[in-house]
Amino acid sequence: MRNSLPLRTPRLLLLCLTWALGVIGAAAGLNAIIKRNDQVADIRKAVSPLGITVNVDTNDLLRSGIVLAVGCLLLAIVTSFFIGLLVLDSLKPRGSIPFSTRTLGLQKASLAFLTLWVFACLIPVTKFAAERSAAVAAYTGGVQLPDSLVRSTESRLGFSRVYWDQLYVRLLTIAPWITFAFALVTTIVTFMAASEASSEAASAQVSGADKTETEMRENA
Repeated sequence: MRNSLPLRTPRLLLLCLTWALGVIGAAAGLNAIIKRNDQVADIRKAVSPLGITVNVDTNDLLRSGIVLAVGCLLLAIVTSFFIGLLVLDSLKPRGSIPFSTRTLGLQKASLAFLTLWVFACLIPVTKFAAERSAAVAAYTGGVQLPDSLVRSTESRLGFSRVYWDQLYVRLLTIAPWITFAFALVTTIVTFMAASEASSEAASAQVSGADKTETEMRENA
């Protein structure tokens, strides 16, 4: 076979970049969860001496952000496996078709699925982060406080309920977009490698058949 590891160098480079960015995307999601919980805890601690209970609802962004982070994490896990296969096959002497080449069909399907997963989650996360705010309600003695009073207290505490005002929300939104961009390119290159491998396999099969036919004629 002409090239038993089609597009080896660009595939390896892109897989490594996608792995790193997948880790960053997952870390941004974990960081957002931790920062959000710390922020809510600080607010509750600040008003608890006044006998005020605060509820901060960020479920719209939090839930979609968790699914996005899981997608980035799975992308990192899958690409690390594919990197290992490609590196191991690169170190082996040329012979039969390498395992990393034989599994290109699985690789392109896995990468395409996870890339679509990340993209599908990015749409709502970006929309929520750019347009929405946390739902904040405060109670004292079982009675809900007026929203105007709650907002003025937020200002004094230096807290903003607007999602985009939070650095961790911007990181949660922006980092996975970069992950998605590289994952998309990696998926396209993997499709190209799979197509090249299929073409070479078909050519080798035809060449082998022609050689067999020629030998049969010579022996006749």
